[in-house]
Amino acid sequence: MLNKKIGGKVAGIIVVFLFLGGIVCFYPYYSTLKKQEMDWAKNNELMPNHSEITTEKLISDSIKTDCDYIRYLKDPKVSSLAKTIFNAGNWRLNSDTILSFLDSLSANDDDSRAFYFRVVTNSYKNADGFYSEALGITGKSYIERNTKEFVDYFIDKKCFSDKDLVTWENIVMLEFSILEGDRNDKSLLKAYIAILNKNAEGFNEKQKATLASFCNGLTQRWDEYFKKQYK
Repeated sequence: MLNKKIGGKVAGIIVVFLFLGGIVCFYPYYSTLKKQEMDWAKNNELMPNHSEITTEKLISDSIKTDCDYIRYLKDPKVSSLAKTIFNAGNWRLNSDTILSFLDSLSANDDDSRAFYFRVVTNSYKNADGFYSEALGITGKSYIERNTKEFVDYFIDKKCFSDKDLVTWENIVMLEFSILEGDRNDKSLLKAYIAILNKNAEGFNEKQKATLASFCNGLTQRWDEYFKKQYK
């Protein structure tokens, strides 16, 4: 009987030691998993709320997951301001940082251009003063020099929506409203569209249709501008 009691106590002690040993061994693994979970949550806070952007920001078409944005949102070298603008957050104009995003539209790193195209597109919402002028100049020039790349962003609406295309009509109008001044000269836009159409030689049907949609929308905004300017 005594041996059984002693044996039972020994077995109990062994179970306790095994339990404590398991905690000691498992804790580092648990800590690693917890850190990974927290890091993942932190990184994914940078990603936009797709349902919110779809209904409130870009209406029917939103930022799509098949566009390679996550690598830039996770990259610590990418400006926090760029990530904020990407997510349609609140931001203030900064002459040094914001202007660098415009330069990134034509960066040597082709892979980064789509990300900054999204950033610049979203930045129109808060465009004012010096940035408004810079955005108009750069936007007009970018489309003229990179017409194919521009229309390809809108093919099949994979990454950018029809509403984004309208935003770019407004961006270009920022520059044309300055160029036109008070000259009452509607030919300025015709010359620009002629350049874009010349650049479109060799485009496929989808590319031509997208460019035509952009040019038609731009012409409509040009006409509206003249009606208001010269009543």
